[in-house]
This record gives sequence, C-alpha cells and structure tokens, in this order.
Amino acid sequence: MDTWFQREAVPRLRGRRRRVRFADEGVCGLEDREDAERVRAVREKRLAQYGWTLHPTKTHRVDFRVERDCDDASGGPGKSTFDFLGFTQLWKRSRRGAWVVRRRTAPRRLARALRHGQQYGRRQRHDLLRQQPPYLCQLLRGHYAS
Repeated sequence: MDTWFQREAVPRLRGRRRRVRFADEGVCGLEDREDAERVRAVREKRLAQYGWTLHPTKTHRVDFRVERDCDDASGGPGKSTFDFLGFTQLWKRSRRGAWVVRRRTAPRRLARALRHGQQYGRRQRHDLLRQQPPYLCQLLRGHYAS
C-alpha cells in the first residue's frame, strides 16, 4: 500500500496529503474531499485484488479541518477529533499561536492504564515500600513519553 500510494495516488492528488502507518494501522490525511473519495474507491479495488477488505467499523472519513474546531470557544477538542493508536488527535494552538495537531492519551487507554496501576497497587501493597517505586516509575515514564 505504501508503494502504491507514492507511485499511483500521490501524482494524481491536487491538495496536500499526509499518510501515517504503523504495522497494519494507518491514517491518510488529504486536503481535498474529492481526492479522499477517489483514493478510497481505488484503495478498495486495490485491496480486493488480493482478497483483502478494510474493517468497516475502523474505516471512516473524518472532517479534520482547523476552521471547524477554531469556533469552539471552550478551547477543548471539537467534533472532528479521532483516535489513532491509543491517542486522540485534536487541534490546539501552539505557544506561538498557530493551530497544530496535538495528541493526548485516548480516554479508554487512560482508564485502562489507571486500572492496571490500581491492580498493581492491590497486589503489591504488602511488599516493602522501597520495592514498589521502580515499577510505578516505569509505568509513569511510559505514559509521559508517549
């Protein structure tokens, strides 16, 4: 799919584009709506040649424009956020005032991590206190590093 996208799709696109892939998960960001529809149709035909299909509940088009979220006076994420690889992608202002895409841990993933930490605390509560922090610090470093 990566080679096909670079060789076949990119030369035919009118607007800006960005493709991010990790293993079998991917996001394709296209500026032009018509480009998005054309790529979707051709991608489905391309996958059908190999007997593959995309998961219907995981595949959808999201209107992820800055203008849509800038009107949100609360400063929170707008309606066009989406989750990818455990992170919620959303528009926020940078320190210099420009609109940029930011990531934060998806609510479901955060809840799962907190549950895991609580379960660890219950299992290890009778251990010596000096034995507990290394693992908990590792969990926190992993969370904040992502």
